[in-house]
Amino acid sequence: MRIALNDQWYFTPKFCEELLQGGCLEKMGYQKVRIPHTVSMMETNYCNEKDYQMVSGYVCERMIPGAWAGRRIVLIFEGAAHEASVYCNGQLICTHSCGYTAFEADVTEAVSFDQVNRFAIRLDSRENLNIPPFGNVIDYMTFGGIYRPVWLDVREPVHFTDVFVRGDMDGLMEVSMEAAGPERCTVKGTLTDMEGNVAAATEEMAYTGFFSLRVNPVSLWSVSDPYLYTLRLELIKNGVVSDCRTVRFGFRTVAFNAEGFFLNGKRIKLRGLNRHQSWPYIGYAAP
Repeated sequence: MRIALNDQWYFTPKFCEELLQGGCLEKMGYQKVRIPHTVSMMETNYCNEKDYQMVSGYVCERMIPGAWAGRRIVLIFEGAAHEASVYCNGQLICTHSCGYTAFEADVTEAVSFDQVNRFAIRLDSRENLNIPPFGNVIDYMTFGGIYRPVWLDVREPVHFTDVFVRGDMDGLMEVSMEAAGPERCTVKGTLTDMEGNVAAATEEMAYTGFFSLRVNPVSLWSVSDPYLYTLRLELIKNGVVSDCRTVRFGFRTVAFNAEGFFLNGKRIKLRGLNRHQSWPYIGYAAP
């Protein structure tokens, strides 16, 4: 079960330890915000990088029902710029040092069931040479904040943690899986095309973390026809589906060589545009 966790957050431009403790957030004078959020709104005709480089704090409180006991409670952040430390009820859960990649914080051991729990984030948006892409290699503003959605996942003890699917132009599909508690589990996969028809399926088989399947005939993904398939995976324990995961992907083969870029065996010219959204001192005027 996945729940959106974007409303009723509170923000302060100066992180302090009291964020981690109890107390009425509104009485503390914090600003009520909604995610996605930025630590500082910049003027369109003015630029000072220091205005968004700060150590700020975000906090929200949620009731965790007792019915969720025995399951894993996980916070998912799709993007928090740039170094995020996640706390639950004052306990540090994890630190993630990249503003451009998603990450998870498993708060199961720190939550109190049938009680209101406090989730706090210490967010450092200052430039740091140890965190890409800083180090005088970029010429655009990086801003800061929890600028992508936040989710709360309630997972069974046995669940997928990662799934990667590779489909080649010859119709071979290779599936790599990672799971929590997969001992004595089985897995089953069903592949459907864009019209919803079953293109291929596996029998229920022992979980090993990998399997392959060949699809014939296969519709290839291309620039002119970006055809996608959907793989549904079921993780089964004791005859009961404990978790499922769906992945959309395309069958295609890419290669670079001395002659250029090839997609499905055909040479394609790559055309791109590096469009900077904001320019120093003139804001959004140039775009």
